Amino acid sequence: MKAGAFIAAATAWGALAAVTAVASASSGRAEEPAFALTVRSQPPAQPVVFRVRKDDAVMVALSSEIAAEIHLHGYNLEARLAAGGTATWRFAARATGRYPINVHRPGETAGHRHAPPLAYLEVRPR
Repeated sequence: MKAGAFIAAATAWGALAAVTAVASASSGRAEEPAFALTVRSQPPAQPVVFRVRKDDAVMVALSSEIAAEIHLHGYNLEARLAAGGTATWRFAARATGRYPINVHRPGETAGHRHAPPLAYLEVRPR
């Protein structure tokens, strides 16, 4: 692991979210913020918060132990995963604010109701 790197783990709605951000020792500038989110069957105590800066290139690696649909509201990103499935979101954090990441299990999308957020994407100004 590179110098200046840190790893934090947090529990989120049906998820264990391992959050990793790495700073480059040679250039002194931050690399693409990378996060991992795994959907599990049990709800979390609290959602995890992924913090980035405006205009960062962001990568979120998604995986799920159950069939689920994951949404990043405000950025209109979604992933439909089968049990054991994976997906990756790559996007530029253009809009500041706090955006929920929600999960639906098959059949739970009627009326577009949401359980508590799985996580939040928090985009701070530069």
